[in-house]
Amino acid sequence: MAQGSSVTTDWCDSIADPAVVLREHGLLADLIIMSLPREGDVAQADPVDLAAATGTSILRLGTATSREAFRRVLLGWKDCRESRCALRAALPFLRRAETILIAGVGDEASPECLSAVQRYLCARDMNAQHDHIPDNGKGAAASMTEVARREGYGLLVAGARAQGRWKERIVGGATEELLRTDVNWLLAN
Repeated sequence: MAQGSSVTTDWCDSIADPAVVLREHGLLADLIIMSLPREGDVAQADPVDLAAATGTSILRLGTATSREAFRRVLLGWKDCRESRCALRAALPFLRRAETILIAGVGDEASPECLSAVQRYLCARDMNAQHDHIPDNGKGAAASMTEVARREGYGLLVAGARAQGRWKERIVGGATEELLRTDVNWLLAN
């Protein structure tokens, strides 16, 4: 994505708890990039906890990462503050995308809001469409992941809900579901 452009990056590594190190460095970062946890990893920072603690967006690279992966972006939309944060955080990715699909699932996303988000992006010269996906009972994250895989979207953008994490961990939730997928995603809180 950054090929051919000047992008300043910083690399940090440490022999320590990754959550502590990433929290310290993430406070002044524009983006934290993480990989899919591998079997046998001793420690892995929780991306949603990092997003909540630092206010920094998290890009988690899944199994299919290539230069072309971010050409097609699926913006998962829910009529809430976290989705608006994710939209703003993803603007650098969205500006470079060839195709953007704004997708809302069930009654958590109104057709009027989906249309307003599309107009917002199109007014900024981005190629965006929107689709309201019926709730199939699998959950919003599963529905969006299914659309992303089926239609070849290489990046899924969503708002990360950090409030009530214990409740989400017990009864589930879209954020928790998304953490378990192997797709590339960008979460913002």
